Amino acid sequence: MSTLDVTAEAGKTYFIWQEVKAGPVTQLQLVDDSVGRDGVTKSKLIVTSVVGETITPLAAGAPAQSAAQFKCTAPTQNPHTGESFPAAPPDKAVVYLYRPARFEAAINTFRINSNGGPITDLNNGNYYMCVVEPGMLQFVATTLHRPLMGPLMVTMLQPSQLALDAKKGETYFIGVQIVFSGGPNLVLESENEAKIGIKGTKPSKPIEVRH
Repeated sequence: MSTLDVTAEAGKTYFIWQEVKAGPVTQLQLVDDSVGRDGVTKSKLIVTSVVGETITPLAAGAPAQSAAQFKCTAPTQNPHTGESFPAAPPDKAVVYLYRPARFEAAINTFRINSNGGPITDLNNGNYYMCVVEPGMLQFVATTLHRPLMGPLMVTMLQPSQLALDAKKGETYFIGVQIVFSGGPNLVLESENEAKIGIKGTKPSKPIEVRH
């Protein structure tokens, strides 16, 4: 683990570089403005900053998105057969996130975040369904690991992100695939693919965020 103390002053911008060394081991370094800006332009956005009720993308000039629009109903508690899916309400959108039961990375738990907050943890053979407000949704999957049945902890595997412009009356299916490293890969799939992937999975529980 690497730590870095920074005394932030008003009106200044700071750039912190995370260097990955052998092991893998990471080291946090404060770099100057030119190095930092060059590194940001060559990077992909995986984390957003939440200020008030908006999520502001790191990329300059990108539009802010509503952080309050991800209103999810409680997922169904009945096992889903994968044979059919109920129609979405005419003024809402429906999103299914599912992780088929696989041998690969079966011990890992994937935490799903959307628009700045956690929504559910997907274990091997889990799915999550929710009804949401239409609009731009940003999903991020990170890996949690339970070593030798101990407490969950965040691993250093690469997270996966997926942007979804949800439309009224539409249903979307996001499959969680396993990459070579054992981390997650979020993929937007068709209804026919979802019928296969979600069959036999069990519902996961929502994460309750207390304010």
